[in-house]
Amino acid sequence: MSTLSSTENKVLMAQGRESLKGKWGLGIGTTVVFMLVMIAVQLIPVAGWLISLLISGSMSIGLASFALSLSRKQDATLSQIFSGFQKFGVGLGAYVLQLIFVLLWALLLIIPGIIAAISYSMTYYIIAENDSIGPLEAITKSKEMMRGNKWKFFCLGFRFVGWALLCILTLGIGFLWLFPYMIVSFAQFYDDLKESNGVTVGKQCSKCKSPIKNNDKYCTKCGTAITIENNAVSEGACKYCKAPTKKNDKYCTHCGKKVNSIIEDSSSDILS
Repeated sequence: MSTLSSTENKVLMAQGRESLKGKWGLGIGTTVVFMLVMIAVQLIPVAGWLISLLISGSMSIGLASFALSLSRKQDATLSQIFSGFQKFGVGLGAYVLQLIFVLLWALLLIIPGIIAAISYSMTYYIIAENDSIGPLEAITKSKEMMRGNKWKFFCLGFRFVGWALLCILTLGIGFLWLFPYMIVSFAQFYDDLKESNGVTVGKQCSKCKSPIKNNDKYCTKCGTAITIENNAVSEGACKYCKAPTKKNDKYCTHCGKKVNSIIEDSSSDILS
């Protein structure tokens, strides 16, 4: 059962800008490379459309992975946009299925097609974080997460329309800053949905990398016991600024607030 996103869109956007501080160059450079690859592929004579179809899913997974790393203030690299090719089959399946579903809904009217596309909008983030998930399962999970949150996500996207109009006035140069801003804000939306559903950002099963909740004693995906000794829960993230923290950190290296008690509280929740 889905839970409504609890953070205002303007706050998510502010968090996105905060995540990009000192990383604007990386964000701009990576999104430019992403767009150049996608455009160049489509310009290939005869086979361009087929190659685009084959790689779009993998490239989208890679972009989602990059956006999540930026939004969480983790180590983000340009090469991440190509990491989705490690899940080529899942990416291709997810892209083709979404394309089919959206087109079928669009046959009714344009609006149902738009609603369907919004329902599937979390798919690539989900795949980026889960090594063992299948394309249809990821789409289904996205629909569950977006239940009751589609209008909020639409409004978040609509907030960028004004910025896009301003970018046009700059002869398109402004889009270099707008695209990183958008993808990181959407990644913030995804993380907000996860936290609203009881999944703490940064906590994963050490074996299958599936997200785990605070009170989980076993991974719901692979059955691995969740203990402080054998998984990434001992690190987690600062609850104030969401920056990643290590097990022995007493203070957050990003915001300077005390985190050792937070980690201890998290540990007691898991072992209880």
